[in-house]
Amino acid sequence: MSKQTRAQQAARVAQERLARQRRLQRRRRASWVSAVAVTVLLIAGLAGVGVWQATRPSDAVVPAAATAPDGGVPVGTGPVTVEVYLDFLCPICKQFDDAARPALDRYVEDGTVTLVYHPISILDRLSSTKFSTRAASAAGCAADAGALDEFVAAMMANQPPENSAGLSDDQIIQIGAGAGLSGAEFGQCVHDQAYRDWATRSTDAAFDRGVQGTPTVFVAGTRLEQLSVEDLSAAIDAAAQGSS
Repeated sequence: MSKQTRAQQAARVAQERLARQRRLQRRRRASWVSAVAVTVLLIAGLAGVGVWQATRPSDAVVPAAATAPDGGVPVGTGPVTVEVYLDFLCPICKQFDDAARPALDRYVEDGTVTLVYHPISILDRLSSTKFSTRAASAAGCAADAGALDEFVAAMMANQPPENSAGLSDDQIIQIGAGAGLSGAEFGQCVHDQAYRDWATRSTDAAFDRGVQGTPTVFVAGTRLEQLSVEDLSAAIDAAAQGSS
């Protein structure tokens, strides 16, 4: 083998060694960059969760009858708890209320059910006045006056369309008057939006529970998968039999 050939081979070996070193350096650099990117995303995600948690109102005024600071308001005293998560701008909530109200009223009246309303505000974006939050706050005012069930029925009967201004506070007060809430205290409570933060906390608590839309109904702690009156009644009857 000539000296020239040996020199060429040695140069080729050196070039291959240098190329391997460069590839290794690039892989190490890429791994380091990926690790940094993942860390940044993780920190950003944790910061986002922290901001979301920090924006939750911590000292909300709560209706006197509420089951918890971020809980619903009960109607009736029966052994079977039926929880209804509703948004006053939700058309399906109105359909459910129209269909299920006679049965639920009967169960409440005969002492079978405690009906717990959870007014939440997930559809504020579909009104120009945050109607969902204002209406949920007004429901708290109605609860204080002992007429929440009547207020829910009246508000559903007068539900405004989505993508509108919703109802004004004065219109809500007028609807409340038709449901027996004619006192000045109710009107002032509505105008003050006294339970606005409670509505926000209740909405956050609903999301924490896995509620993703309205209406959502729980019977004795179990989510009702089908919102038909037949399924609702069957679930209540089964829970009542189990509690007897």
